[in-house]
Amino acid sequence: MAGIAFGSFWLCVSADSVLRALSGVVVAMATLNAYIEGWEPLRRIRPEYAVLVLIILFLLPYAFLSIRLMELQEGMCFRPAVWSSYLPIVCLLFLGLGMALGSQRTTDNLPKMLFVGIALICVLHVPMFAYGKGDVVKTMRNASVRNAGISRLSPDIFRRAVLSLAAPLLVVLVLQSAIGKDWTLLGTDAVTTAAILSLFLAARSTV
Repeated sequence: MAGIAFGSFWLCVSADSVLRALSGVVVAMATLNAYIEGWEPLRRIRPEYAVLVLIILFLLPYAFLSIRLMELQEGMCFRPAVWSSYLPIVCLLFLGLGMALGSQRTTDNLPKMLFVGIALICVLHVPMFAYGKGDVVKTMRNASVRNAGISRLSPDIFRRAVLSLAAPLLVVLVLQSAIGKDWTLLGTDAVTTAAILSLFLAARSTV
């Protein structure tokens, strides 16, 4: 719940589209945590429907975040950003994850399997995003586009993004240390957070 509140805070106070998209991702991660911890409203939903809802809840802001980060490259617009960030492949991976989990006969470990699958897709997306950005920059330089390879991601937005990613993870770390239960959830949170932060680093780097 702390993660949801923190994400909503950024959503309300920031007019920047990158931070708004990141807020949505943080809210989705917090909801996944709540589902794994047995949040009653989500547990009342049939597992196959809950999987679909949670995948959509995560995918939409994550896709928007990826597009916005790619659009921050000089000379980039929406449609090329979609393809250069390899979002169609990411969507297919999420579709495959949803179909695989929807066919599971046992639902005991379904929430954890869902979050681990999402974390894995995020990790796989990082090198695709970095390669797509490098390919775009190379094409723009060949076309003599001015300032090709320079990102418009400001240091202030980058710092706030790091803070909004690190704060929920630290909250989970404190709670997990106090409770002393299975550390799988914290590990999955850390992997997903690192993957999303790597997108920011890839977008910010000068190729």
